[in-house]
Amino acid sequence: MAADTINALLSADARPVVPFHIDPSNAFCWSLTKWQHSLVAPELVERWMRWKADYPALQARNPKLDLHDALGWCSETHDAASWPYGREGAIYDWVASGDFAARPFSDGMRIVTPEFYERLRRLQTTVDGWLVWSEETGRVVYVPGDEWRCQS
Repeated sequence: MAADTINALLSADARPVVPFHIDPSNAFCWSLTKWQHSLVAPELVERWMRWKADYPALQARNPKLDLHDALGWCSETHDAASWPYGREGAIYDWVASGDFAARPFSDGMRIVTPEFYERLRRLQTTVDGWLVWSEETGRVVYVPGDEWRCQS
């Protein structure tokens, strides 16, 4: 779908906004770039809209994806960044502590509720590990729980 969109935009002499983020609530998800929707076939726009509607079910089936998105929101609410670079450990410690009030980042968007915190705690337990930015690979990677605990 992303490749089809890039090809359609290039054919229309439009500059694609890439990379496309898969989370439909992310500003870089193509479903939100409505100013470009008229440049591609309506069927392609419809595929993006279906993706947006289907995403919560995908997220529910994939706890690592859900954790990734939740950590992204921790960063968005703190400083409008897409990932909490360098703060992953502090967030992990907060989640592991069970102390909601000890949040290690600001919540400018007021999204960090007790329910959000419990979601993070549940996801950390479910995935038994954590997600961090890897300078080596240039992307977010999963660190298994035993390895993460040894690093901390």
